[in-house]
Parts: sequence; C-alpha cells; structure tokens
Amino acid sequence: MSNAFSINATLFPKLPFDVHNDFVPVTMMVVVPFVLVTYPAVPANSVQELIALAKRQPGKLNFASLGSGSPHYLAFEWFKMLAGLDIVAVPYKGLAPAMTAVTAGEVQMMLAGLTAGLPQVKAGKFKALAVSPAKRIGVLSDVPTIAEAGYPEYDVNTWYAILAPRGTPAPIVARLNAEFTKALNTQDSVTRFTAMGVEVAPSSPEALWARIRGEIDTWGRIIKATGAKPD
Repeated sequence: MSNAFSINATLFPKLPFDVHNDFVPVTMMVVVPFVLVTYPAVPANSVQELIALAKRQPGKLNFASLGSGSPHYLAFEWFKMLAGLDIVAVPYKGLAPAMTAVTAGEVQMMLAGLTAGLPQVKAGKFKALAVSPAKRIGVLSDVPTIAEAGYPEYDVNTWYAILAPRGTPAPIVARLNAEFTKALNTQDSVTRFTAMGVEVAPSSPEALWARIRGEIDTWGRIIKATGAKPD
C-alpha cells in the first residue's frame, strides 16, 4: 500500500473495501520525501522568497500537478493553504511530463518525489528550495524544510507499507513484521535506499495504523477544502 490508501478513503465516495476494517497493518517499509523545486530562473532562493514572489503575483505562478488525487497535488495544496497562496495547478499525465515542464520553464515549480527530483537537482536542472518532512534529509542536508519556513505542522512524505487481509492471525503478522524489518535494516538495504533519497522506515503495526489514521484525517481536510475529485 501507499499514500493512495489514506487519500482514497476520502477522495472516493465509495470503495470496494472498508479502509478501517478490511486490513491489518504489518509494517511501514520506506518513506520518500518530496522536494519543492523550481525552474532555475525563478527569482526565489528560499521558501520565504517564493512566498513573497507568489503574493506579489497572485494567480500568475503555476505548479505542475499529477492530478487532483495525487499526493503531489494535495501536498502542494496544503502548502498553499498554510501560506495563503494563489498558485495555479497545471495537470500533467504523469511524472515525466510534469518534470519536463519544470525543466523547460513551462511551469515554475512542483513538489517532486526525491527519487525523481534528486538527479535533476544535482544536474542543476531544478533549484531545490525545501524538503517536505519535518526534519532535514541527509542527501540534501543543506536544503531546509518547509516546516523551518514557519509552518511546523507541515510534514509530508510518500510511503509504502505492508497490510494483510483482515483475520490474518497475530503470529503471522508478527513474523512478517520481523522478517521485513530484518531485511530492511541490513546495511546493504539502508545504503542503497539512502543513496536514492529513500528512508528505510520499518515500524510496529500499531505505529503504521496510527500514521494511516492520522493521514486519513489530514488528507480528508485538504480534499474537502480544495474540492479535489478523482481524475
């Protein structure tokens, strides 16, 4: 499962399963931060400068969206809500065309997953202004967080986790949790994932379920506020 699980709980009026009762949590696997990037010529070198620029030109700046149900779009809308910004979403059919639009200056900015955005930042094709988690990340340790810009409640990642069907016996859940945790925590796994900007993040089933419930609430508020619909 991914972020889509907690987003879809509100985004879709009816699902073929019960989000709260048809699954049991096993473990979080990995989390992937977003990085707020701009076209290099955008005259802003920090979140604060970008906010000031956007407030001087309401409705004139654009961001690349992967669709109103995507975590990329909703996370950017949350940033806009917190900062009181009018930046226009421009939808693209997939990550590749969205990133191409930013590198070409067709739109000014986007929230890109770090695995995709990091090579573009290193190549100078994107300017990285901030990362989305509450704490800085190692591969971009010089890039501040959006929380540091004055929005401490902003803490967003994409994530991937393991859920099992309802009724899975507790000993099996415990065994799966232990085996996944062991595999993820090997030095080889940590090294490989970290180099890509991915954080290995095995968790207890209880911690995973608490995160999912919290995100259902958060995304639900943003979906309702923005009127986001399934694409």
